[in-house]
Amino acid sequence: MNLAVPLGTIYALVGGAAKSTMIKLTMNFLRPSLGRAQVLGSDSALLAGKAFIPVGYVPENEEMPGWMIGQAMLNNHRAFYPHSKSEAPRSLVPDSEVVAHPVRRRFTAEYKRSILDQADAAQYAGAIAALLCREGLYSSHLGSWRGQRKQAEVDAFTPRSAAPK
Repeated sequence: MNLAVPLGTIYALVGGAAKSTMIKLTMNFLRPSLGRAQVLGSDSALLAGKAFIPVGYVPENEEMPGWMIGQAMLNNHRAFYPHSKSEAPRSLVPDSEVVAHPVRRRFTAEYKRSILDQADAAQYAGAIAALLCREGLYSSHLGSWRGQRKQAEVDAFTPRSAAPK
């Protein structure tokens, strides 16, 4: 894949295949098995820290690469936020614990219906992305909820056998 982003422009990668892999390769979260990735004209494998400041990187679901330890990941991410307090990530390390049973958000049918209605009514480019961002949702939520809505419609029109008398 070849992608050149002219200076002063903004690109967003949406849909399609390999976008996450491409970003992870350029940001050094994955190592290429073949070829190379360049960022700002330099081999990305040779870049680190502040060299990535001009790159806008917003992860959807951040997973730590298997080869990276926790402190290394925090050091790596600190470079993306040069204006934040450098002590803050370090202060998070001792308190970082994996919760045995994470509390997942639960969505009512009414909420799901409202979000689907808003997504279906979106009339301009980026409206659905703005909705998902505002609500803290992922596109996978929409896909799952649309599937549930479709199944409910099918179930509503499926004849039911009469109850035994």
